[in-house]
Amino acid sequence: MRDLTQGSRRAQDGGAQHAQDGGAQRQNEKSARQGRLPVRERLARLIDEGSLSEDGGLASRDQEGSGADGVVTGTGVIAGRPVAVMANDPTVTAASWSPATVEKIVRIQERALGARVPMVYLIDSTGAGVDDRVDLSCGQRGAGRILHTAVKLSGSVPQVCVLSGDGEDAYIPAVCDVVILHCGNASSASGGGHHLVASDGEGIDAAKRYLSYFPSHWEWAAPVARPADPASERAIGDIVPEDEDQPFEVHEVLDSLLDAHSLFELDERWAKELVVGFARLNGRAIGVLASQPALGNGTLSGDSADKGARFVQTCNAFNLALLFLVDTPRFTTGTAGDRHDLVRHAAKMISAVSQATVPKISVILRKADGAGLHAMAGPGMEPDACLALPTAPLAEDVNGLQCADAVVEPEDLRAGLIRRFAVHAGKRREWPPKRNAIIPV
Repeated sequence: MRDLTQGSRRAQDGGAQHAQDGGAQRQNEKSARQGRLPVRERLARLIDEGSLSEDGGLASRDQEGSGADGVVTGTGVIAGRPVAVMANDPTVTAASWSPATVEKIVRIQERALGARVPMVYLIDSTGAGVDDRVDLSCGQRGAGRILHTAVKLSGSVPQVCVLSGDGEDAYIPAVCDVVILHCGNASSASGGGHHLVASDGEGIDAAKRYLSYFPSHWEWAAPVARPADPASERAIGDIVPEDEDQPFEVHEVLDSLLDAHSLFELDERWAKELVVGFARLNGRAIGVLASQPALGNGTLSGDSADKGARFVQTCNAFNLALLFLVDTPRFTTGTAGDRHDLVRHAAKMISAVSQATVPKISVILRKADGAGLHAMAGPGMEPDACLALPTAPLAEDVNGLQCADAVVEPEDLRAGLIRRFAVHAGKRREWPPKRNAIIPV
């Protein structure tokens, strides 16, 4: 009996080592040449040391170089908070999916749902293996179940995707809250990256930073950081010109308003006339939407409306207050067909802002007109406050004094926002009961 037990332990030890080794040596060498971190180094960088509890780690296709069946799943801790993780191993048959792979992914998603913890996906896969496509498409716990469970998780817990490799497996990223894209390897068209990075390590660091703004579950409060002074001492009144046709860089306003270096911007390369991102104001996490007058006079487009709508929905889902910095005329218009298409996109943002029940404050920096004002939480959208700088009344179309609850001097804006957000943080907010609103298309 003792010999059998020792033999069993040796087999288990060998299986564990087999799972840890991942793919064949040549595949590991190829991955290293491409600048990719090994899967377990990715996980080690993501979660706190020694916190990984692996789930189904010894699954294997019983062939050389098939350790862990191409995906490592389990739970761990990031900055002291529990998370669920899955990480593809591209050295194992290009991390293609087998039935065992899919089952592991579904199981860890279900664990995240039950435990109410964030789900982090480190995607580096080509999707379903050629020999398994039929089985994975048809089964009740096939590939479709991954997407179904991801939609269940959506809005309940944060879902973060770091996309590396060739980016051929685009379906999981498409249903995540945010896609952090390794632009050196992955296709920018696959998964619609929201935040671009230059390396695997930078992508993992970005995922950790993203999560730092969010609660683990929608019913909980977001983490609070140590308050910090703004990065710039430049007066906001010196940044914003009185002439509404004179451009200025809104990031300079943000540097003088937000806690230093706290802005985590999304979609920086897309629809640049609107800046969106997570930030901190006196240590508390907020979502920021800011007109960018340096580009097209800050005029909103269909793309920026889509960008703003999704960002507002993300913040509202996880109880992050919203700050709008407004310097925009009406939406852009073109031909009759273009105008019709633009109205559809503008309606998405107006709908998202209207339905947002989190604290929301708009600040009219200068100009604000028509649907652009509505989309940026103008007075008709029931903001908790609509403020204006003294430069706002100089806009030709709409007098900022007529829209605003109060006029705030630029040097008092930060302190005023901190006070107002604190007052409205615990406000009870009701929305008419319904199954769901109809999303404008």
